[in-house]
Amino acid sequence: MVGPVVLALALLDLVGVSGVVAGGVLALHRPGAEADGVDPRPAGAGPVHEEVALEEPYVAPLALTGREPRAAVPPGSAAEIHLGTADGLQVLSIHIKADGRGGAEVERYLPVPYAARDGGAFEVAGVLRQAGVVAAMGHTASDFDTASRALSGDFTHSTHTFNAQSGFNHRSPGAVGAVLASDTVTAEVIADGVHVHPAAIKILVRCLGPERVVLVTDSMPAASLPDGEYSLVGQQVTVHDGTARLPDGTLAGSTATMPGCIKIMHQQVGVPLYQALQMASLNPARVLGMEDQFGSLQPGLRADLVVLDGNFNVLLTMVNGEIVFNQLS
Repeated sequence: MVGPVVLALALLDLVGVSGVVAGGVLALHRPGAEADGVDPRPAGAGPVHEEVALEEPYVAPLALTGREPRAAVPPGSAAEIHLGTADGLQVLSIHIKADGRGGAEVERYLPVPYAARDGGAFEVAGVLRQAGVVAAMGHTASDFDTASRALSGDFTHSTHTFNAQSGFNHRSPGAVGAVLASDTVTAEVIADGVHVHPAAIKILVRCLGPERVVLVTDSMPAASLPDGEYSLVGQQVTVHDGTARLPDGTLAGSTATMPGCIKIMHQQVGVPLYQALQMASLNPARVLGMEDQFGSLQPGLRADLVVLDGNFNVLLTMVNGEIVFNQLS
């Protein structure tokens, strides 16, 4: 049997195209696409987030934040949360969006996050970690001490670092400072050239090291589509010059693609190509504790790979040994 990497290299040689073969990229954060009912996973991509439910019925008031409706879970409900599975799906990671008081919104990678207010964030994270689920610090106005407490406890990951987090100041380092000072946390970054300046990303990489940085797109349904008007969870979004914004000017996710983020990391941030590829494949697999299944090209792992040309265009995609996209033939 011809190995998948050998096959991909042979196809490149056959058509006379120079390119790079890498382990399949793993998108940890594409809430906009999923909220609109678009499943970004290729067929057979394996487990994803399923549901967070309450043991007791509770009709929560809805609140509209920057992007989508969110349901508030009453204080003290964290211990009642259970993690559901169905049809072979399982919860792998949950983002918790906290306010400055330690309240939180527990965000799934499926629509309508639940929230625990009035100091419930730490309790929720503890319940999740005991269940083997990654709890990630997301939107937060927390100060440095509170965020540091979270990241030294049951929070092990940072959602789209810098964005919707209390910023760094030399006298008040904020949540961003807590991420930069952490010796263990893994951190997402949206490397689309809009959400975070390349210099800030370079600082993140220097503080955490390339093995703890994870590329995400945070993309919404207009990804790879022309400028124009789009709907995102019932809200009007205008895409201009590839940037998605709400009517008030607030960023509404991104239109980035993972190859585009890899390109920016390599060409603008100055990260070696192999490290940029690792941030989109092996690193997110490690966050989920599934690096023994996918994320790199090794014997015994799933045969997931992507072939990119010199301009970071996708030429071929293989999922679990099956070619699902091919522009080489």
